[in-house]
Amino acid sequence: MSTFDGVIKEYPLISIDRFLKEEECDNYASTVYFLSHCHTDHMKGLEDKEFYEHLKARFAYYPHFVSHP
Repeated sequence: MSTFDGVIKEYPLISIDRFLKEEECDNYASTVYFLSHCHTDHMKGLEDKEFYEHLKARFAYYPHFVSHP
């Protein structure tokens, strides 16, 4: 289990490998999201409808051709 909450402390508007809106860490405050690789422990919240709606409402979406349906 990772202790990394997904937000880079030095760059709080960047989230990596965690896509959850939680009380202790709100990754939805980020403006850039990265997924380093496809392991389930790095994809927390990625399939949540709430996260998808958040992205769709605020950002452009640039998926790699491998991950784009």
